[in-house]
Amino acid sequence: MSTLKVNNLQNIGGTNLLAPIQSGSAKAWVNVNGGSGVPAGNNLSINDSFNVSSVTDTGEGKYTVTFSDPLGNANYCPVFGFARSDSNMIVYVDDNSDGDEMTTSACKFRTTNSWSSGGTLDEVGRLFLAFFGD
Repeated sequence: MSTLKVNNLQNIGGTNLLAPIQSGSAKAWVNVNGGSGVPAGNNLSINDSFNVSSVTDTGEGKYTVTFSDPLGNANYCPVFGFARSDSNMIVYVDDNSDGDEMTTSACKFRTTNSWSSGGTLDEVGRLFLAFFGD
């Protein structure tokens, strides 16, 4: 049995790649400070990430995660979590967005306060997002 050891692997464009990238592993993830007080259209503060170039607040409780390198297809599995002083939030893919909510280059999602009247869109303190797929 042979062992291959390298400092990094790159594609032809010079982008670092995870070695090896296996089907079903997280293709992107991010830990980000939420949108409370962040004007719509501005990037949120990313604490740490893999294959995420930005997370943008696109309106009250509306966000877009943009991937650094495109995912293999748009049939990935997004997994969401959050931190907030109350635990009444729901994080979900934005099926009501203009255009495609899940593409190979970005994912749009929303955060809703489930205990408010009618489940209104609301900001969160921190977001934890992972994207699994091919």
